Amino acid sequence: MTLKFKIEAPKIPTRLESANFQDVYYEEDPFLSNCTIENARLDHEEIDQLVLSKIVF
Repeated sequence: MTLKFKIEAPKIPTRLESANFQDVYYEEDPFLSNCTIENARLDHEEIDQLVLSKIVF
């Protein structure tokens, strides 16, 4: 018996604001949502419990 799964495209809004990924390093509860991240560089610092939702890199 084979299971069939339907893969749906992510539901990302067409208009997204630009955000700076570096801002999450200074937040107590790091969270980014509904934005685009361009030309970002990830440092080797740890980020605990980072939440990313509807982000385009």
